[in-house]
Amino acid sequence: MRRAAELQWPALLVGAACVVIVAAGWVRLPAWVLPVLVLTGVFGVVLTDGLARVAALGGILLVAGMWWGGLRLDAVRETSPRAR
Repeated sequence: MRRAAELQWPALLVGAACVVIVAAGWVRLPAWVLPVLVLTGVFGVVLTDGLARVAALGGILLVAGMWWGGLRLDAVRETSPRAR
């Protein structure tokens, strides 16, 4: 498993971000939580190395995906015929 993570970490990070964009429809975080999670992830990237750094970067991408998915859903809700 560790070897697969070392070799395929770009695909794992992109996949994680895509999954969270889809999951944003079910889970909504308060606005103040996202910056806190991003700052925590940035500290993790700066202070660690190896797979821990990849995991911290994955966390940042998960939060970014959650934010982006939330924006996408808000835009869809505003343009839906029911909203008018």
